[in-house]
Amino acid sequence: MRFFLLMPFALFFLIGCSPQIRVAMPDPVQIDVNMKVELEQKITRPAGSSAEDTGTPVAQSRRNRMGEIANLKNNRIVGEDKNGYLSVRANPLPPAWESHADYVNSVVAAENADRQTLYTMEAVKRGRSIADIEAEFAARFREQAFTGEWIQMPDGQWMQK
Repeated sequence: MRFFLLMPFALFFLIGCSPQIRVAMPDPVQIDVNMKVELEQKITRPAGSSAEDTGTPVAQSRRNRMGEIANLKNNRIVGEDKNGYLSVRANPLPPAWESHADYVNSVVAAENADRQTLYTMEAVKRGRSIADIEAEFAARFREQAFTGEWIQMPDGQWMQK
């Protein structure tokens, strides 16, 4: 009796394992891909863009100095003052920075000289006073400062953002 009960399963198993279904492909699959990639760089400047945004020597030297300034800001050595210039905040410098006082002062002086040139160019370009341009850039620097960086408010008060 068992034999008759197991017979349909055995028959199904033998039929299911027979090589009646062909899986192999007669020819290999070939894919022909022809691709053309075109890259285009579009530089758009918003209305009223400044000399800061152009390829002037001042802009280039400021870009080259950007990492050094970020390092000084991250270490809370310098901050953005109310007139749009860098100012050394740590006075006296922390012990780890004492031997680098000349470096700190030279970076700050170079950046401030470039900013002065930039502000003068902008004032001439827009027909406005340098004080107006300084205030405008100072507001922008305060707004763009990262958390923890020193900024000076228009009333002269220093705070960490």
